[in-house]
This record gives sequence, structure tokens and C-alpha cells, in this order.
Amino acid sequence: MIVCIGGDGTINETINGFFEDGKPIRTDAVLGVLCMGTGGDFVKTAGIPKDFSEALPILAGRNALKCDAGHITLCTHSGEIVDKYFLNITDFGMGGDVVYHVNNSSKALKGKLPFLMGMLKSQIYYRNKTVRFEIDGKDIGVRKIKNAVIANGRYFGGGMKIAK
Repeated sequence: MIVCIGGDGTINETINGFFEDGKPIRTDAVLGVLCMGTGGDFVKTAGIPKDFSEALPILAGRNALKCDAGHITLCTHSGEIVDKYFLNITDFGMGGDVVYHVNNSSKALKGKLPFLMGMLKSQIYYRNKTVRFEIDGKDIGVRKIKNAVIANGRYFGGGMKIAK
């Protein structure tokens, strides 16, 4: 069991350490989560208590839930092609800009407020991007987008429900 103590970004970094060359490093590995993040969206979907005193017995009992992991291959701003895995949600376009603003602001605020403030900044400054989509090997073409969201979980942005 690898225990992640943090928020959605830390969970994302941790889950990417579970894979190598497109395959799980250990199929018996389990991710434990103690939430200390800004948003806490994955734990909300997974039903993991945010309170440590409630979450620790779950870790000790190894009460594991099966969860799909999403996979995306993307091109970074510098042109590097990278593979990433995610448990909750991945988005790109304005969503990435919002997260940039949240990560570069005070961590004193939790929940929706930092994301709403980041969204306001992005609404003012963000310009739509042109992207090429390929899904399961099929070229979908080039589109101009504001935001694209791929949801494995239900919540993002500090509790905003994006999927059922």
C-alpha cells in the first residue's frame, strides 16, 4: 500500500508512479489516501472521509475499492509527448488555466472558492486553443476548444459536479 497524503494533484502524481511502459508496476499495489488538498474531489467520489480519524481505520483495514485509471497521451507546451494516468478527471484548455491560477495563489482557502477565483481570472484572460483529437487510434480531427473534460470521477474544481 502506497499512502498519498495530499489532494487531487498529489493523488495524480502518486498514481502515475504505479505505471511504467503502459503497464502497472505491481498488480497487487493499493493506493491509500489521506486528504489534505485544496479541492478533495477524488475522495468525494470515492467516499473516503476527509477527517483523518475516520480515514485511518479504513487504511488500516485495507478496505480497498476497485477504480479504473484513465490514460491520456498528450503533447506538452514544450512539444514533449508524455503518457499520464488519472483516477478522477483530466481536462485541458481553460481547466488547465484555472488550475494554474489556483496553484499560484494562497493555499489558505479550501473547497470551491479558490477554483471560482481561478475561473474568474481565466474567463478574463484565457483564449480558446486549437487541438487535434485522437481517440483509441482514430483521428477525430482538429478542433478549437475552450475546455475538454474526460471524467472517471464525478467532481472537480473543489466540488463542482461534472459527471454522474
